[in-house]
Amino acid sequence: MNAIRTNKNCLTTTLTLLIASLSFVLSGCTYQLTFDPVQYPLQHKHDINTQLVQTDALCNAQYHHPDGETIQFGGSICKNTEGVAAAVFRSVSIDRISDEKNHAHVAKTDTILIPRVKTIDRNEPMWASSEQTTTIVMEWILKDAKDGKEIWLATFTGNGKGPKAPGMSREEGARRQIAAALDDLFGKTFRAMSSSVEIREFARQKANEK
Repeated sequence: MNAIRTNKNCLTTTLTLLIASLSFVLSGCTYQLTFDPVQYPLQHKHDINTQLVQTDALCNAQYHHPDGETIQFGGSICKNTEGVAAAVFRSVSIDRISDEKNHAHVAKTDTILIPRVKTIDRNEPMWASSEQTTTIVMEWILKDAKDGKEIWLATFTGNGKGPKAPGMSREEGARRQIAAALDDLFGKTFRAMSSSVEIREFARQKANEK
Protein backbone atom coordinates (compact mmCIF):
# COMPACT_ATOMS: atom_id res chain seq x y z
CA MET A 1 0.00 0.00 0.00
CA ASN A 2 2.85 2.37 0.77
CA ALA A 3 4.33 1.75 -2.69
CA ILE A 4 1.00 2.47 -4.37
CA ARG A 5 0.56 5.64 -2.33
CA THR A 6 4.06 6.80 -3.28
CA ASN A 7 3.37 6.18 -6.98
CA LYS A 8 0.17 8.19 -6.79
CA ASN A 9 2.02 11.04 -5.10
CA CYS A 10 4.71 10.95 -7.78
CA LEU A 11 2.09 10.92 -10.52
CA THR A 12 0.28 13.89 -8.96
CA THR A 13 3.54 15.83 -8.67
CA THR A 14 4.48 15.00 -12.27
CA LEU A 15 1.11 16.13 -13.59
CA THR A 16 1.30 19.35 -11.58
CA LEU A 17 4.75 20.12 -12.98
CA LEU A 18 3.60 19.26 -16.50
CA ILE A 19 0.61 21.62 -16.27
CA ALA A 20 2.83 24.37 -14.89
CA SER A 21 5.34 23.80 -17.69
CA LEU A 22 2.63 23.90 -20.35
CA SER A 23 1.24 27.12 -18.88
CA PHE A 24 4.70 28.65 -19.08
CA VAL A 25 5.34 27.48 -22.64
CA LEU A 26 1.95 28.60 -23.90
CA SER A 27 2.18 32.03 -22.27
CA GLY A 28 4.52 34.95 -22.83
CA CYS A 29 3.65 35.12 -26.55
CA THR A 30 2.67 38.12 -28.67
CA TYR A 31 0.00 37.74 -31.36
CA GLN A 32 -0.83 40.42 -33.92
CA LEU A 33 -4.30 39.67 -35.23
CA THR A 34 -6.39 41.27 -37.96
CA PHE A 35 -10.06 40.72 -38.71
CA ASP A 36 -12.46 41.43 -41.54
CA PRO A 37 -14.65 44.47 -40.84
CA VAL A 38 -18.08 43.83 -39.36
CA GLN A 39 -20.84 44.12 -41.98
CA TYR A 40 -24.06 46.10 -41.48
CA PRO A 41 -27.44 46.08 -43.21
CA LEU A 42 -28.24 48.95 -45.58
CA GLN A 43 -30.65 51.42 -44.04
CA HIS A 44 -31.46 55.12 -43.78
CA LYS A 45 -28.53 57.12 -42.39
CA HIS A 46 -28.59 60.13 -40.10
CA ASP A 47 -28.42 63.16 -42.40
CA ILE A 48 -25.41 64.78 -40.74
CA ASN A 49 -21.66 64.95 -41.25
CA THR A 50 -19.39 63.67 -38.51
CA GLN A 51 -15.69 63.76 -37.81
CA LEU A 52 -14.44 60.49 -36.33
CA VAL A 53 -11.57 60.93 -33.87
CA GLN A 54 -9.12 58.01 -33.83
CA THR A 55 -6.35 58.13 -31.24
CA ASP A 56 -3.26 56.00 -30.68
CA ALA A 57 -4.96 54.50 -27.63
CA LEU A 58 -7.81 53.32 -29.86
CA CYS A 59 -5.84 52.08 -32.87
CA ASN A 60 -3.07 50.45 -30.80
CA ALA A 61 -5.42 48.78 -28.33
CA GLN A 62 -4.27 45.39 -27.10
CA TYR A 63 -4.81 42.78 -24.43
CA HIS A 64 -1.89 42.15 -22.09
CA HIS A 65 -1.83 39.44 -19.43
CA PRO A 66 0.57 39.66 -16.46
CA ASP A 67 2.18 36.38 -17.57
CA GLY A 68 3.45 38.17 -20.66
CA GLU A 69 0.88 37.16 -23.27
CA THR A 70 -0.02 40.10 -25.53
CA ILE A 71 -2.71 40.19 -28.23
CA GLN A 72 -2.58 43.18 -30.57
CA PHE A 73 -5.69 43.94 -32.62
CA GLY A 74 -6.22 47.69 -32.29
CA GLY A 75 -5.98 48.13 -36.05
CA SER A 76 -9.16 46.11 -36.50
CA ILE A 77 -10.93 48.11 -33.80
CA CYS A 78 -9.92 51.29 -35.61
CA LYS A 79 -11.21 50.01 -38.97
CA ASN A 80 -14.48 48.96 -37.38
CA THR A 81 -15.06 52.42 -35.90
CA GLU A 82 -14.82 53.77 -39.45
CA GLY A 83 -17.17 51.11 -40.75
CA VAL A 84 -19.90 51.64 -38.20
CA ALA A 85 -19.70 55.43 -38.51
CA ALA A 86 -19.99 55.20 -42.32
CA ALA A 87 -23.01 52.90 -41.93
CA VAL A 88 -24.80 55.37 -39.63
CA PHE A 89 -23.93 58.90 -40.85
CA ARG A 90 -24.27 60.56 -44.26
CA SER A 91 -20.56 61.36 -44.46
CA VAL A 92 -17.54 60.72 -42.24
CA SER A 93 -14.12 62.36 -42.09
CA ILE A 94 -11.24 60.91 -40.07
CA ASP A 95 -9.03 62.77 -37.63
CA ARG A 96 -6.17 60.35 -36.82
CA ILE A 97 -4.25 61.82 -33.90
CA SER A 98 -1.96 60.73 -31.08
CA ASP A 99 -4.21 62.05 -28.32
CA GLU A 100 -7.68 63.59 -27.98
CA LYS A 101 -6.05 66.84 -26.80
CA ASN A 102 -4.60 67.24 -30.32
CA HIS A 103 -8.01 67.14 -31.97
CA ALA A 104 -8.45 69.87 -34.61
CA HIS A 105 -12.03 70.80 -35.49
CA VAL A 106 -13.09 70.82 -39.14
CA ALA A 107 -15.42 73.75 -39.82
CA LYS A 108 -17.82 71.90 -42.15
CA THR A 109 -18.45 69.07 -39.70
CA ASP A 110 -21.79 68.87 -37.88
CA THR A 111 -20.63 66.52 -35.13
CA ILE A 112 -17.54 64.99 -33.55
CA LEU A 113 -17.61 61.26 -32.80
CA ILE A 114 -15.13 59.94 -30.24
CA PRO A 115 -14.77 56.18 -29.59
CA ARG A 116 -12.70 54.94 -26.64
CA VAL A 117 -11.64 51.45 -25.62
CA LYS A 118 -12.36 51.16 -21.90
CA THR A 119 -11.60 47.49 -21.20
CA ILE A 120 -10.19 44.41 -22.90
CA ASP A 121 -10.29 41.37 -20.64
CA ARG A 122 -10.12 37.57 -20.78
CA ASN A 123 -10.71 34.94 -18.14
CA GLU A 124 -8.14 32.14 -17.79
CA PRO A 125 -9.61 28.63 -17.47
CA MET A 126 -7.11 25.86 -16.74
CA TRP A 127 -7.67 23.48 -19.64
CA ALA A 128 -7.10 24.06 -23.36
CA SER A 129 -10.58 22.72 -24.14
CA SER A 130 -12.32 24.90 -21.51
CA GLU A 131 -14.55 27.74 -22.66
CA GLN A 132 -12.83 31.12 -22.47
CA THR A 133 -14.45 34.55 -22.79
CA THR A 134 -12.92 37.66 -24.31
CA THR A 135 -14.65 40.93 -23.37
CA ILE A 136 -14.25 44.31 -25.06
CA VAL A 137 -15.88 47.45 -23.65
CA MET A 138 -16.08 50.69 -25.65
CA GLU A 139 -17.49 54.13 -24.94
CA TRP A 140 -18.81 56.44 -27.66
CA ILE A 141 -19.42 60.18 -27.40
CA LEU A 142 -21.06 62.30 -30.08
CA LYS A 143 -20.68 66.08 -29.69
CA ASP A 144 -22.06 69.10 -31.46
CA ALA A 145 -19.11 70.46 -33.45
CA LYS A 146 -20.42 74.00 -33.04
CA ASP A 147 -20.41 74.26 -29.25
CA GLY A 148 -18.98 70.96 -28.01
CA LYS A 149 -22.18 69.95 -26.23
CA GLU A 150 -22.79 66.25 -25.77
CA ILE A 151 -25.49 64.84 -28.03
CA TRP A 152 -25.16 61.14 -27.30
CA LEU A 153 -23.13 59.00 -24.91
CA ALA A 154 -23.20 55.20 -24.72
CA THR A 155 -21.09 52.26 -23.59
CA PHE A 156 -21.21 48.82 -25.18
CA THR A 157 -19.81 45.43 -24.23
CA GLY A 158 -18.91 42.73 -26.71
CA ASN A 159 -18.28 39.14 -25.63
CA GLY A 160 -16.71 36.30 -27.58
CA LYS A 161 -16.65 32.73 -26.27
CA GLY A 162 -14.75 29.67 -27.44
CA PRO A 163 -12.18 27.03 -26.47
CA LYS A 164 -9.11 28.47 -24.79
CA ALA A 165 -6.66 26.70 -27.10
CA PRO A 166 -8.27 24.61 -29.87
CA GLY A 167 -5.65 22.21 -31.19
CA MET A 168 -3.40 23.49 -28.38
CA SER A 169 -3.21 26.89 -30.11
CA ARG A 170 -3.85 29.84 -27.82
CA GLU A 171 -3.55 32.14 -30.84
CA GLU A 172 -6.40 30.37 -32.64
CA GLY A 173 -8.49 30.51 -29.47
CA ALA A 174 -7.89 34.24 -29.21
CA ARG A 175 -8.70 34.73 -32.90
CA ARG A 176 -12.09 33.00 -32.65
CA GLN A 177 -13.08 34.77 -29.43
CA ILE A 178 -12.03 38.26 -30.54
CA ALA A 179 -13.78 37.89 -33.91
CA ALA A 180 -17.01 37.00 -32.08
CA ALA A 181 -16.50 39.83 -29.56
CA LEU A 182 -16.03 42.41 -32.33
CA ASP A 183 -19.17 41.21 -34.12
CA ASP A 184 -21.13 41.45 -30.87
CA LEU A 185 -19.66 44.83 -29.90
CA PHE A 186 -20.08 46.66 -33.20
CA GLY A 187 -23.43 45.06 -33.92
CA LYS A 188 -24.75 46.54 -30.67
CA THR A 189 -23.10 49.87 -31.47
CA PHE A 190 -24.67 50.04 -34.92
CA ARG A 191 -28.17 49.24 -33.70
CA ALA A 192 -28.04 51.75 -30.86
CA MET A 193 -26.41 54.55 -32.84
CA SER A 194 -28.65 54.21 -35.88
CA SER A 195 -31.82 54.19 -33.76
CA SER A 196 -30.79 56.92 -31.29
CA VAL A 197 -33.58 59.41 -30.62
CA GLU A 198 -31.04 62.06 -29.60
CA ILE A 199 -29.07 61.79 -32.83
CA ARG A 200 -32.22 61.73 -34.93
CA GLU A 201 -33.46 64.89 -33.21
CA PHE A 202 -30.12 66.64 -33.77
CA ALA A 203 -30.27 65.72 -37.47
CA ARG A 204 -33.82 67.13 -37.68
CA GLN A 205 -32.67 70.41 -36.15
CA LYS A 206 -29.77 70.63 -38.59
CA ALA A 207 -32.13 70.07 -41.50
CA ASN A 208 -34.39 72.91 -40.28
CA GLU A 209 -31.40 75.28 -40.21
CA LYS A 210 -30.79 74.84 -43.95
